[in-house]
Amino acid sequence: MTEEMYAYMLHSVPGLGNKSLFRLYREFGSCKDIYDANPKDLKKIINTRQVQAFQRIRDMWDVERDYEYIYKTGIDFAFCGSEKYPEKLKKIPDPPFALYSIGELPDERKPAVSIIGARNNSEYGRYAAKVFGEKLARCGVQIISGMARGIDGIG
Repeated sequence: MTEEMYAYMLHSVPGLGNKSLFRLYREFGSCKDIYDANPKDLKKIINTRQVQAFQRIRDMWDVERDYEYIYKTGIDFAFCGSEKYPEKLKKIPDPPFALYSIGELPDERKPAVSIIGARNNSEYGRYAAKVFGEKLARCGVQIISGMARGIDGIG
């Protein structure tokens, strides 16, 4: 398995959030080393329930098969230790451990914005998001979306 596959598996463990994943990654130095760690060493960093969830996933899940499947469906995966992970994102106070994306990640040399808004948005909100998004894109600004319900999903 590759380091990306180990990261994908770790990111999929129920109950392991960003803070726990980053603590593990800092302590062990690589996702493979976390994967290979014994439960006693893991319990120094995460709680018993998290260790048990980790062991279940590690022992029962065909990570390679699922990882290959997401790529075949057009989804890309990047974790904080990969070259694909955006440098600017590493510098924010609480960056995500990993990203899933469809399409290309933003070019860090070009300006980018994200248009966010309420899930239950108004007709005017949808109109404004569409107009701003189109005009900014025509000016070369990259539009970033988390594809959440609401304004993010306005096409």
